[in-house]
Amino acid sequence: MANGPVIMVMGTECLPETEEAWSKWYSEKHVPDVLKFKGINKATRYQIRPAEAKTEPPCPKYVAIYEFKNWQAVEGYNNSPERQVAVKDWNDNWVNKGARLVWRIYYEPIKSWRGDAPTQHPRVMIIVGTECQPGLDEEWNKWYNERHVPDVLKFKDMKNAARYKIKNPTDPAIGVAGESSAQYPTYLTIYEFDSTQAVDDYDRSPELAVAHEDWLSWVNTGRAKLVWRTC
Repeated sequence: MANGPVIMVMGTECLPETEEAWSKWYSEKHVPDVLKFKGINKATRYQIRPAEAKTEPPCPKYVAIYEFKNWQAVEGYNNSPERQVAVKDWNDNWVNKGARLVWRIYYEPIKSWRGDAPTQHPRVMIIVGTECQPGLDEEWNKWYNERHVPDVLKFKDMKNAARYKIKNPTDPAIGVAGESSAQYPTYLTIYEFDSTQAVDDYDRSPELAVAHEDWLSWVNTGRAKLVWRTC
């Protein structure tokens, strides 16, 4: 996967009084401006379900995920005129209105899975960020890839799943002053669903109950921990 796609996870916040205008600008102006850079395959915006958010520190209300063709495309974008235009627009028009960047981090893929009825445009996703104790990565990833994800994929309404590893842990937020790798989990898993009802059913499912019991064998022994879980 060294020269494969890389995702950039952007988490943002704005003030309630500017939220409607800001969200319209983000979807109709900001993302299209960013997508003028040819090294990006696609971009998707999401709004967090507050009741489902378990992150420390608290997660942002909005998340955008950009998929780059490879790491060379990321480096090209960070020095591109397209990014300069998009950042200037953000700084000139929204920073003084309370909009802020909370997350900006890159992950490269480890493995992906398709459920029984895969979809290219999922309506809902669950993001899970995890850490394991130093020296246990090989064992942790083997368990996660070969047992944990296959167990949760037994839930029939899960569409896709994908795992990622942080790309640049020593400098996770290129171009964002004051960010720290401490808030970003090493491993990220994204589960995709077609509806919030499917997510609610999954959270009550026997498939998740079995997988969670297995998960606790890692957490309760201090070998791994949950950093993010948000929908």
